[in-house]
Amino acid sequence: RLFDWMVEQKLLDTKPAIPRIPRRATGTAHPKGKRETVTLTPEEMDAIVAQLPVRSKLGYPIRPYYEVMRETGLRPSTLHRLTAPDDYQPGARYLTIREDADRARYGRGLPLSARARAALDSACPDQGAIFPKFDGRHTLRKAALAAGLEPERASKVSAYDLRYSLATELTERSGNLVGVGYLLGHKHVTTTNHYVHAPRKAAESVLSGHRLGHQGAGRLGPPSSGVAQLPVTKGCGREDSCVTGIRRAGADEVRGGVGFQVQYGGPEGAEYTVGEGRL
Repeated sequence: RLFDWMVEQKLLDTKPAIPRIPRRATGTAHPKGKRETVTLTPEEMDAIVAQLPVRSKLGYPIRPYYEVMRETGLRPSTLHRLTAPDDYQPGARYLTIREDADRARYGRGLPLSARARAALDSACPDQGAIFPKFDGRHTLRKAALAAGLEPERASKVSAYDLRYSLATELTERSGNLVGVGYLLGHKHVTTTNHYVHAPRKAAESVLSGHRLGHQGAGRLGPPSSGVAQLPVTKGCGREDSCVTGIRRAGADEVRGGVGFQVQYGGPEGAEYTVGEGRL
């Protein structure tokens, strides 16, 4: 269409022939490949921020900028578009994210931690951009090296690594992908899921029967026992009965696949099936 328009406007004499690209055509990968994400632990993130100078030689608020990023997970482009007093005023508990300031155009009110508020208060001017644009990559990587990261990892750290790592930390602590996505500015939880990098301790937690962020959960009994004991006894609304377990039911008992039956113990140890379902 562009070339048709250019011919009509006499910008081109003839429409150039453009070969049709096959649907299954693939490009050539960049020699360096995709940038490797450096997943940071909460302790590493805190250590890196602590090693940053409060302000650069040109007066840019280096540490407050990365402190807010570490606490909120906001994109660098969003942070650079924040203005005072429209988006934030010293002492406010929420940060206003305008649609035109967010890459996903996700306008929202963002709750702030005490550390984020303190960082914003220290950098917030009376009027204008809170975080003017600057290139802090070298300073960030220098701080990562001073914080004790291996030279190879420190040389690859970027602002987005704080964002990705915070997503993993918050998901581990809360298990709430929807809430984490709200903070990061994701309209769809599937996007947030791509940000989370499950560490080895997540697998260890599954094997031990504990869900991350909810320690104290019980472990189900071995499959061979036939009955999986619940971690906590649940009342059934009757003084003389309680849930005793979840019994695996055969295919002939629950059609359509492996089933389960919820049972409770009645008077004198009698057991009754109170519900069943299919896995």
